[in-house]
Amino acid sequence: MRRSCVASFVVAGACISAVASGQPSELPPPPLPPPGSEPSSPPPHEPRSAPRAPPRPTRAAPPPYEERIPPASTPLPRRGFQIAVRSGLAVPLGEAVPNRGLGETWSPQLLTWVDVGGKPIPELFIGGYLATGLGGVGDGQACSSCTAYSFRIGAQIQYHFQPANKVDPWIGYGLGWDFSGVFTSARFGRAGSLRLSGPEFAHLMGGLDFRISRVFGVGPFADFALGTYTTADGGSIPDTALHQWLIVGAKFTFFP
Repeated sequence: MRRSCVASFVVAGACISAVASGQPSELPPPPLPPPGSEPSSPPPHEPRSAPRAPPRPTRAAPPPYEERIPPASTPLPRRGFQIAVRSGLAVPLGEAVPNRGLGETWSPQLLTWVDVGGKPIPELFIGGYLATGLGGVGDGQACSSCTAYSFRIGAQIQYHFQPANKVDPWIGYGLGWDFSGVFTSARFGRAGSLRLSGPEFAHLMGGLDFRISRVFGVGPFADFALGTYTTADGGSIPDTALHQWLIVGAKFTFFP
């Protein structure tokens, strides 16, 4: 400390004498710092980076149109015209008239059924039906050469639960009119013939459609029909009875 002060006074005196004489003087160099002490320089300034905002969630781009189309193994759902052909066995139940079972007049019949209509939406089918059945007579008919028949016509509605899938379960309801009878061949005349008709006020149906393509499908079905006969051989029946037909078989659908 004392050394630094003495040096300062010496420098100041030299400056004063130089100014007084008008001659420049050479100033002694500044004292060196003591060994072991190095001037500390401030650390270089590092710019602070601004905090990064969290990444915004990005919405995945929709897949190309080709990828949104269901695979070729699953047909697209359809609207518009539809036709189906059913084939099965119809089993008579209940009574044709009071105290006379339907099975005494008709034996089980082979049934062919045609559905014609359209689908305003893929889930709903609205249309009509035609059905014919052929079989033998029941145990109550003493006629070895007789053939029993039936003819049905009506309207129906079906609801399809999975019209865009390969397996499409469905249920339906229909109502219409039933014409049934027994006839003999021409060589035996019309002896023993019988004709009955009446409303079928419920066809409770359901099944599965296996949609093989947009053009064709196939699957099982079942139908439980409730009806009554109101006329016999053109005349009215005073006392009617409830009868049923249980129909099971296969359904072949075009444009399912």
